[in-house]
Amino acid sequence: MTVPFEHASSDGYVNATVNVTYSFIACSGEVHIAYSLNEGSVSAGSSYRLDGKTYSASGAPPRPSSIRFAGTVYRGPSPVGSFADGLAGKALGMGCFSGQTQKIANLSDVLGPKPTAAQVTAYLNSLSLQVQFAEVLRNASIESSIRAEQRKAEAEAARQAAEQAKAEKAKVDAVQAAAAKAQAEQAQRASAGGAGGPVNPRPAIDTAAAQKQAEADRLKQLYEQGERTRAALEEQHRQEYLAGQAAAEAERQRQLQAVIDAAPAAMALGASLEAAVDGWDARRRDRAFAASMAKWGDRCFIRNNVGKPKDGLVVLGEPVRGKLTAQDCGYNSEIRFKAYLLSIASPMRIQFDVHTPTFRQVAFAVTPIEKGDAVIATGSDMGEFQRSVSGTVELQPGEYTVELYNVYAHNWGGSFEMVAREVDAYGRPIVRQKAAPAN
Repeated sequence: MTVPFEHASSDGYVNATVNVTYSFIACSGEVHIAYSLNEGSVSAGSSYRLDGKTYSASGAPPRPSSIRFAGTVYRGPSPVGSFADGLAGKALGMGCFSGQTQKIANLSDVLGPKPTAAQVTAYLNSLSLQVQFAEVLRNASIESSIRAEQRKAEAEAARQAAEQAKAEKAKVDAVQAAAAKAQAEQAQRASAGGAGGPVNPRPAIDTAAAQKQAEADRLKQLYEQGERTRAALEEQHRQEYLAGQAAAEAERQRQLQAVIDAAPAAMALGASLEAAVDGWDARRRDRAFAASMAKWGDRCFIRNNVGKPKDGLVVLGEPVRGKLTAQDCGYNSEIRFKAYLLSIASPMRIQFDVHTPTFRQVAFAVTPIEKGDAVIATGSDMGEFQRSVSGTVELQPGEYTVELYNVYAHNWGGSFEMVAREVDAYGRPIVRQKAAPAN
């Protein structure tokens, strides 16, 4: 599946995708999605945004070691469940214990308490996935290159401004020098022409005024030049600050990338240890189940998944007490059961009440011995505590097997008590008088 990254509005690639391999699997009575990131499958467009502006992006895109993988699972138009993993990476495998998975739903919710393998496979094959956007894909190398070009352009602009200011000052100085020279020559000619006659004070006054104005202009030029120098120094300091900030950000990104790169190894080690423990536990349960079934032989079932009533009789109104252990018959390595015989002489409504003070969940099923499916079966969602269950059913004359079993995977090892009573339409117990013995 191709997973799109979110389109960048500020920083990151405008368009980018990556491939994720996934499959739907059944794990301990639950529907899971298993997935693995294909790190080398990243594809990115040629547009990159930084600080809200768009730039051309060249070179290979980064290869993230993890992404946010989330979505909703559908069966036809109906949603089944959702999931999200903020650190989805490359998996060791695609199994319940060898890979990375997310729970979608309980099999008992969608297929009933005892689905067959064929029903589970058909259900998994009918599911589809609508994936969400992953987080924006960023490239630290491209961003560093863009910021370096920005600093270079800003430095060139500052240099050109300084050269322009210098040229303008030289032009002003030349104009002022020419004006001063002309005034001096005029004063000299005036002085020479007035020899032996009355002295005209006006040229001297004009010369003094011109010199005063020239000095004022020179001071003004020096002030403006100082202001430009100060502004240039402030800009230089700002650029140096920005460069330091960019370097610090690049170092932070490098450290963050190092942490991200190291995460899969740590996760892989944890997953490997977890898989080893789970594998050992699963093999232990499988061996216990094989030993139990070998002990009972063909005494566990009268037909497919219908328990043989080998553990006793159900007498109306009298409690049946027992205990589920790993040595009992089982439907698989995770669920054990006991089966009892119930004989019905006439049509009646029977209420069953089952309670366990010790193990996590309890359920029961009532099935005709001769043929047919269960006429009543109870249970609860995986993960819930339900130590007491009740159910009422109309039974016709005949013999039935009453199976009592644990619902939560490989959670037994406790006692239980079951009572079956005849009740009326309102659930009130019916007590029948026993026939008197014949004389």
